Amino acid sequence: MGYDSKQSQRGAAAIMEPWEYAMQYLGVPFLHMGRTPQGLDCVGLLVLAARDCGWEPTDQEYYGREPSKRSGIDRLAEYLELNLGPPVTRAMQPNDVLLMRLRRTALSSHIAMVCPHPEGLGMIHTYGEIKRVAYHRIDAYRERQIVGVYPWPAKS
Repeated sequence: MGYDSKQSQRGAAAIMEPWEYAMQYLGVPFLHMGRTPQGLDCVGLLVLAARDCGWEPTDQEYYGREPSKRSGIDRLAEYLELNLGPPVTRAMQPNDVLLMRLRRTALSSHIAMVCPHPEGLGMIHTYGEIKRVAYHRIDAYRERQIVGVYPWPAKS
């Protein structure tokens, strides 16, 4: 498992990080199970950023708007472990993938990617409540929603 960074599609000579690929989708509308620049959900953003890096993760076949709600199994945690390995206990760093619980439920319901922010660390994610790909600082409120941190695959 790994990825090969490629040069920016914008023609810059610099090698881009996975979070930088994800940032290219800022403002893309939310679309449940979306996997194109015309519409994405939180898993779709991860899938497109991975593909842009030259890595093809296993994709989720079908899931409801709250992937774990009906089954009682934490499907997002299973998905992340399949693609990224077990969660880490070290401090978050750019490119890590966050497993989050947005509501007071027993199971996770969201994923996001860690990226730099002028005030520390931020996250990029497709956020259904604001209906687009968004960028936020990871503040205390958002940090309490994080239930797992998964490292992006090492460069090959």
